[in-house]
Amino acid sequence: MSSDAAMNGYLAWIVQTLNAYPGVIIQTRCINAKNWRRGLLCRGIRFMLGSWANHTAIGGNVDGHTVVGDATYPKAKWTPIQELLEEIAAGHTEARFYIPHDYDYDQGRAALYFWNENIKNSPYDTRAIRQYLFVGVRTLLKQLRADKVTKAVGWEWAWFCTEGVADSEDRAYGRMVFGKHPSKSTPLTGEHRVADGSWIELRPQQCSQSEPIQGAHPCASLPFVAPAYC
Repeated sequence: MSSDAAMNGYLAWIVQTLNAYPGVIIQTRCINAKNWRRGLLCRGIRFMLGSWANHTAIGGNVDGHTVVGDATYPKAKWTPIQELLEEIAAGHTEARFYIPHDYDYDQGRAALYFWNENIKNSPYDTRAIRQYLFVGVRTLLKQLRADKVTKAVGWEWAWFCTEGVADSEDRAYGRMVFGKHPSKSTPLTGEHRVADGSWIELRPQQCSQSEPIQGAHPCASLPFVAPAYC
């Protein structure tokens, strides 16, 4: 398979995954950002959190459109999936996709509905911007493992992007899907949930049309494993 064909297959898989798993949790990291300010911000967030990702979003199909729910400045909005695909194809963004270990389609839809009704059009949580001003001090404290100190002064880095997704998932499932209060959830929180088995990472799997097809989607694998691309 050529590199172009592989990329096209991967992009098609992303669209298929968002349609197959409403409420899927998306974590992204910007790399080789076109805007140097954005690149600096992304690297700063990841460095301070010690995380792979610098952004959390929710994905699915809303009113017949495959979209990504992004809480970014100045307000939360549905971003057409094509924008994410173009960023990935250009090498500016990398993404990972997760679902809770007990994923339920209807609860996933409920998470999307809550985000649409309660998070969309909300102003970005400017606490995150203010907290970014303390990145140097916060990073130093983190290096010294002074977590209790940082919590005491309220520097937990509760980015609204993650907060909105966590709140939506919690409402849908009736429990803390991120394992902690939404206001204290960060991209790193999601990585911890994968490590402890609470979340499943969805990954594309190579397959051929001659292989048995299972599930409702072409080249789908076992339940709760994202459909593979051919």
